[in-house]
Amino acid sequence: MFDLILGDGYPYPYPEGLTEQEQDDLAASLAVEDMRLKGVVSVEWRFELTIEFVDRESYDAAKATTGWEAWDEGALLLSATLEGREGRGDIPALIVGDKAYCRWMIVKGKD
Repeated sequence: MFDLILGDGYPYPYPEGLTEQEQDDLAASLAVEDMRLKGVVSVEWRFELTIEFVDRESYDAAKATTGWEAWDEGALLLSATLEGREGRGDIPALIVGDKAYCRWMIVKGKD
């Protein structure tokens, strides 16, 4: 079992017209860990990014926190919202509400 950690969450959509200093200040304020989704069993990126959870409690908590749509309710799979234009390079950002996350990590969960 793992935790999916989302970090470097910046405003979505990205504000236009920021000065270089404002962009630097925004970048400096980003948290390495902004959100932690617990109870992740697997992450698969094929045609979309899906996240499977170990139990209904973890699934429901992640769904409520992220607003992501169910990919398969019975299998406890969510489909992450991605946005290519908001990412870095060729990697799309994960969208949660009014934030775009460019950092995500999978770490061993604590039992």
